[in-house]
Amino acid sequence: MKICIIMPIYPAHFGYANEFISSFFKYEFDKQADLIFVFTNEDELKEFKTTNFKGYYKSLVLPEFLRVSKQQGIINIKKFFALLSLKDAYKYSLIVDSESEFIKSIDLLSLFDEFYAKKILYGNETRSNPSDIQNASKKFFEKKFIKKKFENEKLYLWFNQPCIYKNAYLGEFFKAINMESYKDLLALSFLSFDYYIYMYFLIFYKDFKVVNLDILSHYGALEAGCYHVFKSQKFKQIPFLCSNPSLAKELCKEKLFLYIQKNGSYLAFKSKEDLNKEILNLKKELAQSTRPGATMRAQNFLSYKLGVALIENSKSLKGYIRMPFVLSYITELHKKEQKAYAQHIQKNPALKLPPLESYSDYKEALRFKEHLSYKLGNAFLKAYKNVWGGA
Repeated sequence: MKICIIMPIYPAHFGYANEFISSFFKYEFDKQADLIFVFTNEDELKEFKTTNFKGYYKSLVLPEFLRVSKQQGIINIKKFFALLSLKDAYKYSLIVDSESEFIKSIDLLSLFDEFYAKKILYGNETRSNPSDIQNASKKFFEKKFIKKKFENEKLYLWFNQPCIYKNAYLGEFFKAINMESYKDLLALSFLSFDYYIYMYFLIFYKDFKVVNLDILSHYGALEAGCYHVFKSQKFKQIPFLCSNPSLAKELCKEKLFLYIQKNGSYLAFKSKEDLNKEILNLKKELAQSTRPGATMRAQNFLSYKLGVALIENSKSLKGYIRMPFVLSYITELHKKEQKAYAQHIQKNPALKLPPLESYSDYKEALRFKEHLSYKLGNAFLKAYKNVWGGA
């Protein structure tokens, strides 16, 4: 095999991992790549063997001195540990998080060759400030690179492309960031995002360019899946390789082969500050957007969001077990959003959003009410109105 697919995993996400394995075999990626899971310890590996219904995978286990906490960046340590261990064994390594799923068959080797031939990374504007992540990821390079300016450097790059590593570059990469041994990985922190560090390497050492997607999002545009403002139609022409399920329907699907942040996790976590900024600026953003406002707002229907979660979590036994917690989280988050919005318009009536029928895309937005997700969510709300608070 010339490709390995690496997934760091822990017990809470074993259900996701099994769903990923199912898609791995469904689209016959076992004929193209080795699948490798990275475990924190031997006990987790043994537990995984009892829950994994396919039983096909290779495994790596962190040495004891690298078993730090989540806050200390264990997820990033697991990924770099795998890359260091496997750098001489494959041509490419694809690292995925557990909330991922293959959605079609595609020639990975040709796709990855093309990615490195084009030398393009995609970035977007964010409502939140990504500088903490960017600084924590850039700090490992020499000062001349830390201070280096490049086009679109302020844009956020995370998960706008799959985490594709070229193994022939890894020796040079780990030398450039002073992480040539396992013990060096302890310098990673929670904010030192593995592929963000590598993307800086691609920019600094391999002449990769950052292309502006003309999208405003909470964070990574393809990761977030909702609450976007599209400032041009550029995104429709780009053959993206991965996306959140919610956004995927609006993208060019020619080469889209991987869902990320699925099973309801596309619902962006918003701090109080982010939420306040969003509400205050929403009218202005909608006016600037080339995508009319009714369609954008329709995605925020509680019925629609619950329906999406119902469908996604009904695909596995683990999903059914997890479903009440997911639905509760979505509902509580929606209630908080609505309450914050009501408080703002009470103080500033001019900020009240116009009715949906006043938008030019009103008829298009009505399609959401015909969508299976909306109908399921609406039926669920009617059946459990007292529990979930109604529509």
